[in-house]
Amino acid sequence: MEAIPIVEYWGAQAANERARDYILTTLEVRLHPDVAVTFKPALESIENAQQLKALFDASLRINSVEEFQHLLDATNNGAGNGAAGQS
Repeated sequence: MEAIPIVEYWGAQAANERARDYILTTLEVRLHPDVAVTFKPALESIENAQQLKALFDASLRINSVEEFQHLLDATNNGAGNGAAGQS
């Protein structure tokens, strides 16, 4: 039985939203509670699940806000984010 495209779309959207929440929670715990406010708009613009996974993995390892900002900038500037990454 094949999934209906709209169901696949909403499932992917829900998974991306969970990934964003996990990234923000990890940054809050590891760095500072106010960090989530800083990065939330940039993370919301990312629709690529692989990029979100890579950012989550990075959020577990980074040691500073600046380090995560550098990774996020690299993701948004050239990692093929699809329509959400185009200016």
